[in-house]
Amino acid sequence: MKRLLPKGEFARNVLTVMSGTTIAQAIPVAISPILTRLYTPADLGVMALYVSIIAISVVLATGRYELAVLIPRSEREAFDIVIIAVGLAAMVCAAAWLGIAIFAALPHRSNPAMGNLGAWLYALPLSVLLMGLYQSLTFWNNRHKRYRSLAASKIGQSGAMCGAQVGAGLAGAGASGLIGGYLLGQITANGILSRSTATGTGVVRRPTRARLMAVARRHRDFPRFMIPGQLANVASSQMPVLLLSILYGPAVAGFYSLAERVLVLPSSIIGSAIGDVYRQQAAEEFNATGRCRDLYLRTARRLALVAIPPLLIAVVAAPWLFAILFGPAWREAGEISALLGAMVFFQIVSSPLSQTVLLANMHRLDMIWQFARLALSAGSLYLGFVLWGSYRLSIILYVCSFCLLYMLHSWMQYRASCGLNEPATRRLP
Repeated sequence: MKRLLPKGEFARNVLTVMSGTTIAQAIPVAISPILTRLYTPADLGVMALYVSIIAISVVLATGRYELAVLIPRSEREAFDIVIIAVGLAAMVCAAAWLGIAIFAALPHRSNPAMGNLGAWLYALPLSVLLMGLYQSLTFWNNRHKRYRSLAASKIGQSGAMCGAQVGAGLAGAGASGLIGGYLLGQITANGILSRSTATGTGVVRRPTRARLMAVARRHRDFPRFMIPGQLANVASSQMPVLLLSILYGPAVAGFYSLAERVLVLPSSIIGSAIGDVYRQQAAEEFNATGRCRDLYLRTARRLALVAIPPLLIAVVAAPWLFAILFGPAWREAGEISALLGAMVFFQIVSSPLSQTVLLANMHRLDMIWQFARLALSAGSLYLGFVLWGSYRLSIILYVCSFCLLYMLHSWMQYRASCGLNEPATRRLP
């Protein structure tokens, strides 16, 4: 493992984040056999619906301003961006809660328990706000290299959530236990990062309304171009399971979901940790010199080394391993995993470095890429169904399309790391 990582401070920071991510992801996996005995599939479905709505809503709530926290040279401006992102999330979520309350109070809504979520529908805006706050504080602490706090927040969130869910399940709480545990995990993670953020921010002056407006205008390309792009990103990531389920049935979608999860998880832990550290160092180097080409190339090489093992395992042994680990009925998932191997390789290399394009103000190009990703994810899967009626050929078309897309994005990242399209500096009040 150490040979795959750069030496010195970068490696220490990556290992710190990676250890937190590994533990945080291991806890839910470890208790999954317990949860499946305490909760029904319907309970887990309600929880999945709740989390999906949050993932989509938070893109709109913060305006994606939190992605700009690493970019400014000025500490004051960076903290202003945190305030803008959290403030926007608070206003959007307050309006959403008011809308839910008004809708529930209408005469035809005598029962406030709406839909499968029931009364937990009222908690959605709170969870969206907590998610927006967590993302904003994550980028602030990333900027200040507080990787231990980032790791602790992930472990704290996972531990609090899983502990509460097991306890609530033993009490027979149903879906409310799952959602309540999720909320507790969010609160715990935000508490850890809030405490870390409070350390060392005393020198940041209280912003004025005029200054916040000026900072928001300066970084207006983030809501203008990142919201559509991020929504397209979320939709495209859900597209394979959705379309495979519609076109070929839920069994094929289940095989695909298991294949992707097993193939991506081990390397994504390392890739995510490297990406967290890379973002901070790339932003720092870009602000100082106007480029980060050498850092980008070194990191891309390390990520390629990380991505090779899952590619080889998927192509050579996945069907056999899946049949042994999950039973003969799941061999088909292993065969799908073999098809996905090449795409996962490029994904692991490209995704952790994706914010490089934002350093060079390539928002428009990135948004176009995101929409191309959405169109190709839907189009390739559907084309395979129309022409051949084969889910394997649909997945092959999907994989080929995404390999080309990730290679294109890597070229965009390299171009950005060379200092092209560097954002102009504007004076703030």
